[in-house]
Amino acid sequence: MNRRAIVQDQGCLPGLILFLDHPNPQVVYCALQALRYLSECRWNQEKLQGELGMMLSLQSVIQK
Repeated sequence: MNRRAIVQDQGCLPGLILFLDHPNPQVVYCALQALRYLSECRWNQEKLQGELGMMLSLQSVIQK
């Protein structure tokens, strides 16, 4: 229910993006799950794609 408000928070997405580069795979997995849940809200999808570093970090996770 709070997905839209969470994404609007200034520190939420940058923090999750930083966790995508964490050396612990469990931390990366939890960050990916959080991003997945946030992306289920249509309003958030465009915001997530446009977030600085998001796509680059996701590509890095895929390559690992």
